[in-house]
Amino acid sequence: LVIAGGWIAFVFGSGVAICARFAVHNKTQEVLNEPSNISGIEHTHLLRILWVINIIAVADAIYAVYNVSRLLGSVSNILVLGNLLYSVRVHEGIPGAIPYLGTITLTGSLLAGFYTSVVGRVRLVALVAILTAITNSVTSMVRATLIISVILFVTGYFLNRRRLQPESGEYYGTKLRRALSVLAVIALLVAGMEIIRGNRGMTEGFVGATTTLKKLDVGAGSFLTPSIVMYVTVQHGVLNQYLKKDVEDPPIGNYSFAPLWRLLSKIGFDTYVAQHQPFYSTPVDANTGSYLRELHADYGIAGIVVGPFLLGLATSAFWLRYERTRALGDLIILGHIYVVVGMSLFALATQIGSWLGSLLFGLLVSFIYSRRLRAKERTESRALAYA
Repeated sequence: LVIAGGWIAFVFGSGVAICARFAVHNKTQEVLNEPSNISGIEHTHLLRILWVINIIAVADAIYAVYNVSRLLGSVSNILVLGNLLYSVRVHEGIPGAIPYLGTITLTGSLLAGFYTSVVGRVRLVALVAILTAITNSVTSMVRATLIISVILFVTGYFLNRRRLQPESGEYYGTKLRRALSVLAVIALLVAGMEIIRGNRGMTEGFVGATTTLKKLDVGAGSFLTPSIVMYVTVQHGVLNQYLKKDVEDPPIGNYSFAPLWRLLSKIGFDTYVAQHQPFYSTPVDANTGSYLRELHADYGIAGIVVGPFLLGLATSAFWLRYERTRALGDLIILGHIYVVVGMSLFALATQIGSWLGSLLFGLLVSFIYSRRLRAKERTESRALAYA
């Protein structure tokens, strides 16, 4: 009933935004369904911003590799001692790590997808953005950031309808080339997840596993393993056990605004929120019960209805807005909303500090990008006026 209620609320929220648009529809504001051109000035500024992000991300990745290899003894030990590295990160944090700077790779992933769609192929600037995201995740042995990177890259790629048009009048990139480009990037990101899974020392033997599951290859080269099956199916059992036992009583907004509470705890307030939720036996021990678990813990039954409704409303509203404006800021907000939707099977993404950091940094980037474009346009307008 809880899952069904959440789904119905999400669909209603999405429908409200669509119905509201048609209710006030103005024919002078048609949705742009066909590809349009991106100017050379826009392309230049976008390329420069993406390279600046890459330089910061590469510097952070190099430091992360150095810092972790110094702690573990060598670069090769990052994979050999992946389980130890993961345990250290979960329990006390990696000593010497620069907090939140690595979230810049998430913004880079979205812009890499957007830029790849604009030019019709994977260029070096986009490839560097993806490789730094993988490096950042491997040096901390965390897959959640790579899942977010995939969602953001795909959002930037598929929602963009603007193309860089060469002098010949033909748009760059055939459909086949574009498809191969995005598949290659997704394959890289999935390979990064597999490297982490294969070297993090994950348990592959579970209570109640069927014979078929037990026969699956548990080596780093096999993507489908018992742990993968468990991670994509256990949420319903955890949610059920959480509701059944009813032993948690966190304050209102505990998970929804977790990054804020953690920040306040650093300056002396007693508001710290643990990085991981309590575990439940399903009979496999697990702690992710979908975003419905966090919404219920924060707001009770009202959270099950209002939370998905607002998420559906925001998703459709910003999609319609971006289809009309084509503004980079709207794309960044929409991409991060899609992350909440995409991660909803596992947890409420707003409680992940890197999600909030990426959103804020992305909005800053879009602000700088927009200001530079407006300044350039004003300069050109004055030049034409004087001419």
